[in-house]
Amino acid sequence: TAGTTLHRGDVLGKTGDTGLAGGDHLHFSVMIHGVHVDPVEWWDAHWIHDHVETRLAAFPRAGAAH
Repeated sequence: TAGTTLHRGDVLGKTGDTGLAGGDHLHFSVMIHGVHVDPVEWWDAHWIHDHVETRLAAFPRAGAAH
């Protein structure tokens, strides 16, 4: 729900591939006072690398051979 405070461990979304989706995916957006903004403008590149990209690297890429 909009405006809900999230805490560590809270589920903020679930993925799925229903309808005409070509695969499992999750839509993500950021709004400030009801206006959609580009979240990349609010992210620090070093923080993303240290806290997101390095963790994602541990998982196999979608569609990659196992």
